[in-house]
Amino acid sequence: MTIDRLHAWMLALTAALAAVALLAAPALAAQIDMASDRAALAAYDKYMSSLNAGITAASHRDDAFAASVRKGCAGVLSSLPPDRVDSPAVFDLGDEIGDDVAVEFDTQAVPAFTKLSSALRRLRWSSSAAANTVAAVIAAMRASLAIKPSGLCADARAVASAPASEPAGTRRFLSVYAPAARAARRRLTAFLGVLGRFAPSSEAGLIATVDRLVSRYQSASSTDQGDASDQIISILGSAAP
Repeated sequence: MTIDRLHAWMLALTAALAAVALLAAPALAAQIDMASDRAALAAYDKYMSSLNAGITAASHRDDAFAASVRKGCAGVLSSLPPDRVDSPAVFDLGDEIGDDVAVEFDTQAVPAFTKLSSALRRLRWSSSAAANTVAAVIAAMRASLAIKPSGLCADARAVASAPASEPAGTRRFLSVYAPAARAARRRLTAFLGVLGRFAPSSEAGLIATVDRLVSRYQSASSTDQGDASDQIISILGSAAP
């Protein structure tokens, strides 16, 4: 997994939410649920708007991360034997690079997420299941956004010296990041399911707006993170000047 991140799932999930919303039966939902649904969708709209507004700043964080790698360990993999470039350890290092870039990019989302979580925590639902689902997505997204970048240069040096062995730092980082990312995706799916259950057809316009924001953000973040990952791989593999 490299750029397989939380926001890469949002586009498909919000599209599914739109379909469910149009089929929902508002009469079966308690008024408190419908009111909370409207507030949650509005908060999510603000969250995605903020993320889109911060794309340039997030991209600069990835640029700064690439610059730190250039300063710290440029060319460290340049002497890697040709028969080792496709070793499992090197592939895992590639995952680490992609995830590091994603972590840096997503750091820009923390202030917006803080506002989103605050808005969601104030909402009330008629069932404990719905309330627990909302609490769970807040916790999962917070845990994912709390992850710090790995010690990439140290791990790259370890691969250069022992390309057949996965660095302990790489293993630790991936063992934390991957489960957190999966949990966030899973909880987001459940959260959007709750919103779809209580959304009346009158909210279809707002859902469509959120869908467009998610699509725009996902496209921009994937492009930026892919470019930054390629740049870092080049930095590590190029002979130092």
